[in-house]
Amino acid sequence: MAFGSGLAAVAFGALGAVANVFAPWIGAMTTIAASIAAYGLIDRRKYLISSYAAMQASLERIKALDEASPASLADLVTATEDLLDSERRAWRPQMLAIQHQPPQPPKQGGKAA
Repeated sequence: MAFGSGLAAVAFGALGAVANVFAPWIGAMTTIAASIAAYGLIDRRKYLISSYAAMQASLERIKALDEASPASLADLVTATEDLLDSERRAWRPQMLAIQHQPPQPPKQGGKAA
């Protein structure tokens, strides 16, 4: 929808060069396009906020456990690395999903080149 609103702003801009009737709609359509794009990013921001809050709580829990009953450095490092590794494993599928895939080469003679 944001792309369509942006495209409409471009069309109104082109038409506005010919007839000033469409000129006021350029700003309106640009603002609509920007607001739709920003609204689409809200879910990502909510995910990041909850993810960071969970990580903070987990790190504070490790710290509190250490303060209550001091652990060895190796135990603290292991607990922290396990936590960070679980976070990385959770992020990986999401990052791969948004990563752009390289274009496939054209097929020649029924087989990929």
